[in-house]
Amino acid sequence: MTVNDTTSRSFTVTNIGGGRLVGSVSENCNVYSLMAGAGAFDLGAGESRTVTVRFQPIFAGDAICSIGLG
Repeated sequence: MTVNDTTSRSFTVTNIGGGRLVGSVSENCNVYSLMAGAGAFDLGAGESRTVTVRFQPIFAGDAICSIGLG
């Protein structure tokens, strides 16, 4: 991937338990952006939320980031 190109990937947060799954999706990196599914969530049993993350490097080399689900 070259500098300033973009690519997106999605993942799903699913509540496989019997209670509620409460949290918030966040990131704080300059080369990653949350395009969908960011912010607070409150999922009942069997519910899910899809999160889409976009990567757009602004420099060559590795770019490491964490997506928070707290």
